[in-house]
Amino acid sequence: MMTTSLTAAPMRPDPSNRAGDGPGDATGEALDLLEALGGLRASMRTIEVEEAASLQLIHERFRPSALNLLHFIAFHRHAHPGLAPALRQRGLCSFEGCDGHLLASLEAVIHALECLDGRRPGGADQPRPAGLPPLRGQAVLQSHCDRLFGSMTAEGAAGIMVTLPAEAGDHPALIAELVEAGMTIARINCAHDDPAVWSRLVEGVAQARRSTGRPCRIAMDLGGPRLRTGSLDPKPAVIRVRPVRDRLGRRLRPARLLAVPQDAPPATLEEGVVLLPVTGRGWQRLRPGDRLEGRDASGRRRRFTVRALRSEGVLLHCRQSCHLTSGLVFRQLGGDRRLEVAALPPVGGSAGCGPAIW
Repeated sequence: MMTTSLTAAPMRPDPSNRAGDGPGDATGEALDLLEALGGLRASMRTIEVEEAASLQLIHERFRPSALNLLHFIAFHRHAHPGLAPALRQRGLCSFEGCDGHLLASLEAVIHALECLDGRRPGGADQPRPAGLPPLRGQAVLQSHCDRLFGSMTAEGAAGIMVTLPAEAGDHPALIAELVEAGMTIARINCAHDDPAVWSRLVEGVAQARRSTGRPCRIAMDLGGPRLRTGSLDPKPAVIRVRPVRDRLGRRLRPARLLAVPQDAPPATLEEGVVLLPVTGRGWQRLRPGDRLEGRDASGRRRRFTVRALRSEGVLLHCRQSCHLTSGLVFRQLGGDRRLEVAALPPVGGSAGCGPAIW
């Protein structure tokens, strides 16, 4: 797209320069305006060249409108905010309401300003630029609107658009009822379903037009890009345990874990007990009352107490909440036994606006 910048001088007329102060003052102001308007005309011509290939892809019937759209983009990208007030001070068109024929209006203003400045004879012919002829923009817009949506009849000034459900393709009578009720545009949401469903809906609208004798346009609403996430990298599993507390936060029961061999999980598990697969040296020889200490996944020091020995493993109590991940080691206080959290299977990744907690 257009990258040329406008280098026109600022258009802030000196308050001391009043009409009639002298021809030199008015001429200097006109020179500033002509420079700014010439820059805008150059930007319009430049964008025509830059987008020439795109223009050739557009049907010749709509090419003048596309060209005018390029002029609109270039004009509003580079127009100085002081241009309109300066033009109004000279009694010239400020381009308000000229979006349908911007280049033609710009050429007309430049021609008038050059005549006022004495650079062009008053009777000189005004050049006719390419694009939409002056005063035809609104008529062309209305023509395209009628062609796309259908002309508004005397029955009302507004059309009625209805989004057709996929089921309507198998029930043509529903579409006919909608047309009889006043539907003038049948919208097909192409972000859903498939071409086979869309074809049935189109045929249903065609049948409804024939059976009712009423016009009904079809709007195919194309689906935009869909943001989807693929498979995310797996994350380490985290075992979270915490004491049971009452509504005031008072501890009623410590957190309970059952340490078991990694390859031999128990068939059943007592309610409120969290399974902890472990490895390590001599942890099976721990006795009730033994204590183990280490740091959990958050880095905080935690202490486990052996509460009981079970046939399937060792029951541990912890008075604080803790988070356990693979490889964490807890060592016996006053002994050489150790307990290591075994390799836990990774869990599916997650995505969110903030860091995942667990």
